[in-house]
Amino acid sequence: MVALDNGAFIEIECKVGEYTIRVRGKDAEAIFAEIRNISEKLEVKTRKATGTGGPSLTEFVNSTNPQSDLDRALCCALFLQVHRSLESITTKDVKDAYREAKLPKSTNMSEAIAKNIDKGFMAPTGKQKDGLKSYYVTTPGEKYVNSGFKTD
Repeated sequence: MVALDNGAFIEIECKVGEYTIRVRGKDAEAIFAEIRNISEKLEVKTRKATGTGGPSLTEFVNSTNPQSDLDRALCCALFLQVHRSLESITTKDVKDAYREAKLPKSTNMSEAIAKNIDKGFMAPTGKQKDGLKSYYVTTPGEKYVNSGFKTD
């Protein structure tokens, strides 16, 4: 969004991932340089949080090769928890990850998460995130994904 106010100031607002950058000034080139500078810092921060050189969601899903809806949901949840540093995951987060990874639409995501909870692979956090129930992948769930979806 670009807006001029009465004093001929330029105000620019843009989103970089989950962050919103707002810069205001009279010199457009300086404003864009500042946005580039902030964006680069956020990119470095994001790389540090997710682990430099970490896999993309699609690469992670392909490397684990989940065969069922339950396993795909767990795989996506684990990726979000480990590689995107999400402390809690909602059904919406997992649905969004499905779309990002170009996976076939889940027949019932809530059921897939509930069954993973029943198996001890996920657990509720007891808190809400964005007004939705939130979950996390348990250590047995992480081991299950990392074993290629094999049980002991």
